[in-house]
Amino acid sequence: MKTKALVRFLNRAAHFDADLELADVFEIAVTAGELSSPTHIFNHCDPAKHPILVSRKRTGASRQAAAKHLKNSLRASYIKDTYEDFSEYLTAIVRACAENGLAPDRLIGEHKFSIEANDLLALGSWDAVIRSVSACLFRRLENEQSTIKLISSIDNKLSLKLDPAIRDAALPYLDLRHLLVHRDGVTDAIYCNKYRALGLKPDNRVSLSNAFISAAKNSIFALARHIDERVVTNNLVSNESLQP
Repeated sequence: MKTKALVRFLNRAAHFDADLELADVFEIAVTAGELSSPTHIFNHCDPAKHPILVSRKRTGASRQAAAKHLKNSLRASYIKDTYEDFSEYLTAIVRACAENGLAPDRLIGEHKFSIEANDLLALGSWDAVIRSVSACLFRRLENEQSTIKLISSIDNKLSLKLDPAIRDAALPYLDLRHLLVHRDGVTDAIYCNKYRALGLKPDNRVSLSNAFISAAKNSIFALARHIDERVVTNNLVSNESLQP
């Protein structure tokens, strides 16, 4: 059995995987000259719809550069979207545990916060209250701006006893989202020193190669499946939150 939250996470990831494969197919077609045009950089370019592409040189190098940029952009988005979807997965797990009766003191712990009475009444139902509290709790954890603290806090609150090796293998790729959003993928000394095993140097843009994306995907998915297995094994969510 697995949680429905994990199934949603993996299904969304499959769509992004397809995008990466499509970008690869596009680059292969460009390299083979199958999209070349005597009038524009690519066949099927419409000056009214594609003015930027139409303005580019009709050379193999220009076509290759466009294909490479598309692939790199999608790979960067893949890392960022995977982080967002993983965060959404964790939020869903916290919510499912709360809906199943996880003790409030255990769930909230030291991360206490207040809700205005009017806002509470406006939620209208107990399920809505749980959703709101779970979302607020996750935002409090995420505001600490530390992926390790975020995962460790959820680990402790739910008593998952996660394997540190599985958790730590995913951290470099989850933390990379911050560099991609705020530094366009250029590393800093803090990141390089923290994740020496990647062999990166400060002030260099991370190369999002096939191997790098594959390692990111495998490690993050392994962590999500590991968390899910512990949640299911410890009976933290109801049967309604599970599926074969």
